[in-house]
Order: sequence, then structure tokens, then C-alpha cells
Amino acid sequence: MTKLIGGRIRLLSALHHGGDEKTGSTPMLRAVTVIGNGRRVRVPYISGNAIRGVIRRLLVRDLIDLCGIQELPKKAVHILASGGVLELGESTGRIDLDMKTRLRDTIPLIRLLGCSIGNQIISGQLIVGHAVPIAQETVGVMLPELEGEFLPIRELIGQEFITRRDEVREREEDDQAVQIKVDFEVLLPGTILWHYFQVNEKDGMAIATIGRAIKLWREKPFIGARSASGFGEIDPQYQEIPDDTPYVEHMTANAETIKDLIKEIA
Repeated sequence: MTKLIGGRIRLLSALHHGGDEKTGSTPMLRAVTVIGNGRRVRVPYISGNAIRGVIRRLLVRDLIDLCGIQELPKKAVHILASGGVLELGESTGRIDLDMKTRLRDTIPLIRLLGCSIGNQIISGQLIVGHAVPIAQETVGVMLPELEGEFLPIRELIGQEFITRRDEVREREEDDQAVQIKVDFEVLLPGTILWHYFQVNEKDGMAIATIGRAIKLWREKPFIGARSASGFGEIDPQYQEIPDDTPYVEHMTANAETIKDLIKEIA
């Protein structure tokens, strides 16, 4: 059985979450084409993987703070903050079950989100849904049926721009750098997106950890590109935020064991 933690994310500022698509030189929002109201519609969304990355990095910073770690080894940063990478070598095919168990039981971040260490994959508990705008074309298609009247998706999309100095172009010694205008597609402030997390309802530590992650995200509520410039500020509201007390107590009580285990994997 799984526990669903559903909610809505309201955009407080314009948000750009890019994909591979461009119109001319304008970066477009990551989007999927769906059939809505009997026609093909392009629907921008925030990928679950992007949200997963945000909460992973927040939990890594929290681990450092709660355990009093002065500096994480570079390999440990890669494993914890990015999920690691599979490495092929002489040990390929040999799985250290004891190490897997100790990592899952000792470091809640790994228990929740998983990682790769050496030739081993440690599966996480968490499923992260895409965050999809609530609009005429998405309700009842990408989202559950919801009550109310909703704008068409096209009215939730706009454009923003930034300026950049052209420092790459070759120029004469006395030439000045040229200001370049860069347009990009955004979801507009006020847009509301439907979102969910899903976790094993019998795994109390995983539930407490996602509760901690949501709390940390609400304290630093940004996602997408150019958050340092004010883009991507959000208000994440979930119907039920799990109590993070078991997570905090575990981290503080096991701080030395966690630090020793991080040294072992690094």
C-alpha cells in the first residue's frame, strides 16, 4: 500500500523549466502534447525528476547541518546530491547486501531517494509526480476531475527576457561587449499546478523524510531556471505534510554513525 501526499503549487513569480525545444532562439517550456477538449494541446509541466532533484539537494544540506559535517568528500557529494553513477570494474556483479542495508537503515535520504554506489543500485521509496497546470485541457485528462472553472492552457503561458553581455564573440581590442536580449517562455505568476508524492505507507522513516523535505522546500520555495534572479518562486501547499520529528531525532542520534558511513562510501 502507498501513501499519497497530494497538493497544489502556486507560482508567485514567472517560472521557466526548459526542454529541448526552441522557437527560433527562444527556449520553450518543457511540454507534452495531449488530447484535450477534442484537440491536440501542448501542455507545459514541471518534471517529477526536477522536483526530485530539488528535494534531494535540500536533504543533503540538511544532513550536513544536522550531523555537523564540515565538508563532504567529493564522491559523497556526487552520491548523495546527484544519485551517483554505476561504475564497471572487477567487482561488477558482486552485490554487498550488508552495505545496502546499512545505508538504507542509517541515511534516510538514501532510503527515500535511492542512489548508485559502485556497481550497486539502491532503490528509493519515493515516487514524484509531474506538476501539471490546472487548466481546461488538463482537468480529467492529466489530472483528476476537479470542481471549478479553469482558464485554457494558452492563457497561462507568457514570455520573459534577460540581457546578456556578448563576451564570447571575438572582437578588436577597443570593441565593447554587446548586450544581447534573450527571450524565453514561462508559466505566468498565479498559475496553479497539481502535484503529488507517493511513498510506502508502512515505511515510517521514509514518510518522515518526505515530510522534512516538504518543510525544507517551503522554507526555500524555488524551482526552475534563474531562481537567483527571482524566477521560479512558488508556494507549495500539500493536503497533509507528514511529521518530520522521527527523521530529525534519527539524524541527531546517529550523527557519528552517519559521518563514519559517508567516509566509508567515499
